[in-house]
Amino acid sequence: MWERVAETGDFRAAFNAGLYHDHAAEKRDQPANPAKAARFYRIASAKGHVPASTNLGLLLLCRPELAASLDEGQAFLKLSYDHGDAKAGEAFKFGSSAESVGELVCAPSQVKLDSDTDRASDKLHQRHFVRTLRSLAR
Repeated sequence: MWERVAETGDFRAAFNAGLYHDHAAEKRDQPANPAKAARFYRIASAKGHVPASTNLGLLLLCRPELAASLDEGQAFLKLSYDHGDAKAGEAFKFGSSAESVGELVCAPSQVKLDSDTDRASDKLHQRHFVRTLRSLAR
């Protein structure tokens, strides 16, 4: 559903498709597909969607095989931070230790997809960063 609209360049559809392939597919007894999630997050990020850039950065830290370079995940987190996402800055600061950031961030979260992208985005961010900060505090 979102994929067809995302292919036209709609950043909200791309972000929702990314969320679906990153996490929500598992709620429907389908495996997550990180490669597709990254693809759709890239589309949304290219349109300036900051939460997509953050999610892509975290995903690339967790799944470096999807990144074009070792620093690509960090670059997306810095981009988000530079555009006002302070939480991305926290992950960026600790991102050099991908293991500590990735341990809990990469665990599937239970994201409820919502037609209101901002509400879904906020819920996802809260879960990602709470996990990230808890793992770093250990």
